[in-house]
Amino acid sequence: MINFYSKNSIGYKVMNHDNNYGDITASGGLRLPSLSVVIPYYEAWNTINQTLGYLLNACKAIDSEIILVDDGSAKYPAETIINVDFKKMIKVVRLSKNVGRSITRNRGLRESKNEIVAFMDADMIMPAGLIEKHLKLQNYFKNKKGGCITFSLFNNVGMVDWELSVDKKILFNETNDFRNECLYQPSWIGCEKDREYIGNKYKILEDTDYLKKWPLNKSFGPWLLPNMILGGFFTVNRDEAVKVGGFSNSFKNYGFTETSVSTKIIAKFGDYVVPVRFPYLLHLNDGGAALSQSDRDFYFRQAHHLFFEIYLKQDLEKTIKNEKI
Repeated sequence: MINFYSKNSIGYKVMNHDNNYGDITASGGLRLPSLSVVIPYYEAWNTINQTLGYLLNACKAIDSEIILVDDGSAKYPAETIINVDFKKMIKVVRLSKNVGRSITRNRGLRESKNEIVAFMDADMIMPAGLIEKHLKLQNYFKNKKGGCITFSLFNNVGMVDWELSVDKKILFNETNDFRNECLYQPSWIGCEKDREYIGNKYKILEDTDYLKKWPLNKSFGPWLLPNMILGGFFTVNRDEAVKVGGFSNSFKNYGFTETSVSTKIIAKFGDYVVPVRFPYLLHLNDGGAALSQSDRDFYFRQAHHLFFEIYLKQDLEKTIKNEKI
């Protein structure tokens, strides 16, 4: 982990960000902001209709739009897989070739028109009431303390367990997300210094009082604050995300593909990073990982090096100027 960056760098601004957002009080029935949900899709034939069904139900009382961006699927293009009734209620954008998740998400961000944008994966199942919690937080921080980035934890569930579950609501009450509790694994090594964390037990959110006591000027274990925001489901202010240039296409492969936008928003606008504690999203896992564990380890180390030793050293304003959606 590198703990020194020049004052104009992205890393300096992120590592000196004070995330102590204090106590959150009820927002008092104010109008919820409008929402755009962006879903990158690539050959996700076995999960997308379940994802959309639950999401549409969760959004039915919200001023919202759903934008699905097909990243050049060849075998299972979205227009042939998505339920006909669902297609009437969402916007489907198809890219002519596979360009990766960063460009795909940026296309969705560019197509979006609402105040808040949520980025959601095509294999996530949304419980009722969760989206409102994100929007209430966005509303509260806009009116009281400035902007925020909100994120949810998830429960990884196998497709067989999901399909055989008689009472699926129970699955939303559990989480095996590493941010809730984890034993640091050898496969998580991003650089040699990270080996000192192997075998350590962490309850990241609880240990940091739900990120309010995130250490200033250094990491918590091997993590920086933006690393808490993963792709499953998180929300940002649309205008802020556009102004910082969206997702960086520097991260094309496995690892850190969603981190750049939150990193730049924290560095530029000082937004708080706020977890939504409950309920949990479900991440449906069919066991057919696109990459082997050895490939994931290799690409993760590459992305780790790029993020900590190159990207965070870059001048913030120059990076924003160069990264346009």
